Amino acid sequence: MEHVLEERPNKFAAAASLFAIPAFDRFFGPLSHLLISGENDPVVAFSTIQKNVEKSDVVRVQLISYPDEGYWFRKPKNMEQAITAILGHYCKNQ
Repeated sequence: MEHVLEERPNKFAAAASLFAIPAFDRFFGPLSHLLISGENDPVVAFSTIQKNVEKSDVVRVQLISYPDEGYWFRKPKNMEQAITAILGHYCKNQ
């Protein structure tokens, strides 16, 4: 996904990353970014995700985290909230 965003940044209004994939160590121009992550993720350290968001010079980056989840979300309530957040993110930024 990052490759497409890098090549055509003006073709998209928003991007979302469920599980805050490691390639999101940079953010792309005018896009509104949504990162969703479990705080107990053994694959992508939540502290790394937080640092990437904090050091970003892109203003439109939102991080939603779940303290009771890991890499794959297990709790239906969290899955539903994450999907709702992604849909809302794209609707708001179309």
